[in-house]
This record gives sequence, structure tokens and C-alpha cells, in this order.
Amino acid sequence: MNTLSLGGTLTDKYRSGIEKRASDAGVSFETRLAEETSNVSLKKYGTPREVANVVEALLGPMSDHMTGQNLVHDGGLTKSY
Repeated sequence: MNTLSLGGTLTDKYRSGIEKRASDAGVSFETRLAEETSNVSLKKYGTPREVANVVEALLGPMSDHMTGQNLVHDGGLTKSY
């Protein structure tokens, strides 16, 4: 069995939460998003389409001979040392 571990994903609901936090703080959405992703190596959250691409890969022939793997899709938030 293979698994997928997600970091932040910029869904419509999550975007709404960022917009509210930005409004409450009196800053722009872009400023708030930059603050929230400052500790993410790629400096962004994933998109639902990006997550779907990984799921498609796990369900497709790419994973036919792969077992026991955990794909971490988090933009580098979880860093291995």
C-alpha cells in the first residue's frame, strides 16, 4: 500500500479562511498568503489540481511496482535531514 501526505492545499474553503485572516489583520490576501507560506520551501500551497495529479499517478501504472511508499506533497514544509 502507498500513501499520500498532504501539506496545505489551497482549496476554495482554505482560500476563504486566508481572505478572512487577511481582512482581520488589515492586509492583502497576497501578503497574508506570503506570511503563511514563509516556512514552506516552495513558498506556496499546493492546488487541488496538483493533488489530483499525484493521486492519478498513484492510481496509474507509475505505481505498479511501488509498495510501502508515502508521497509527501507539501511544497517542502516537511524537511528531511
